[in-house]
Amino acid sequence: MTEPLIVRRFDTSIEPDRESGETEMVVCAIAEDGRPVALLLDDETRAKLAGLLGLKEGKGTGTTGGEPTPPADFFQVGVAYRSEAGPFQCHAVTHHPGTGERRALGWMFRQVDGVLQWAVTQLDPDDYAVGGWTETGGGR
Repeated sequence: MTEPLIVRRFDTSIEPDRESGETEMVVCAIAEDGRPVALLLDDETRAKLAGLLGLKEGKGTGTTGGEPTPPADFFQVGVAYRSEAGPFQCHAVTHHPGTGERRALGWMFRQVDGVLQWAVTQLDPDDYAVGGWTETGGGR
């Protein structure tokens, strides 16, 4: 039997689906082993989940527990960046549960298994400091 993937929720946002024009909810989380996880929920599933949790639908805060967005010495939620490593869209900023270090979670266009594609990734303060990042506008 396969072990379940245990995650900790820390951000939600509503994003447009490029092909159909419908919206999807992206729930960004981090697994107990530190891997970033993204769950995509369609409109019906999002509404059902919101009802079960007693939540109003809407955009997340971008940080754990509604904390204010961090200062501009780190990646900012909702901002797209570019560096030699490729483009990165920041969808959440959180703190590592074990070390407390800030982590930016989002999507980066990079090579995965020999194919260039968007992949969920996490970046830390060292990545920000030495990455040569330039803001390119709002993230998707």
